[in-house]
Amino acid sequence: FGSTYMLRRSPLAISLDKNAHVQGLVLSGEEHIGGSGAVDTDDVSDRKLLCKHVIVPSTMLGPSKVSKALQTRIYRRVSILEGKLMMDTDSKDGSDTEQRHAIIIPPGTRGLENKCAIHGVAVDDSVCVAPRGKNYTVLHLTTSSQEDDDTPDELFVDAMSKAVEFLIASQPTQKDTAPIKECHHISFSYSTEKPSFNEQDGTKSGQTPG
Repeated sequence: FGSTYMLRRSPLAISLDKNAHVQGLVLSGEEHIGGSGAVDTDDVSDRKLLCKHVIVPSTMLGPSKVSKALQTRIYRRVSILEGKLMMDTDSKDGSDTEQRHAIIIPPGTRGLENKCAIHGVAVDDSVCVAPRGKNYTVLHLTTSSQEDDDTPDELFVDAMSKAVEFLIASQPTQKDTAPIKECHHISFSYSTEKPSFNEQDGTKSGQTPG
């Protein structure tokens, strides 16, 4: 619907108007740091982001809403890349470029034929998920479909495979540096489960009321 926010603070509430339409998302303020008389920053106060739509997991909805929710199948591809996926063109050889990137590929991207958006993260040894000093990057891609979608699973898997090739090919090759390549990958999928509620108190199955 126009914007994607990566929130630094926890959501506190969803603001609604008198017709129960979404007005915005309220973010919780941070704890006060310092002694009495210390100068507070804007981060101490709650903050409201204006929006008209909020996407939430089914676990946050009541029983009447969950019954209408559709099950989703999640597809994931984890690739081990030899080299840096995102290169700093200002760097001499790109070897000091830390990989901490969020990636969003819109649905219907030409050449990928992805029905849904593909989200990904690319990280390296700077966040302790790859062998230190070995120049490897971990690329984790995710997409999804509705369980009642009759599109073969192979098409979603193939779209993510093409996405890896697309991301690698889109990066310029640094002089005197070997081109990046995928040396290993694993793909898998799973179905999300609808939360079940007790009819009397509205709590999720296995959850104690109160």
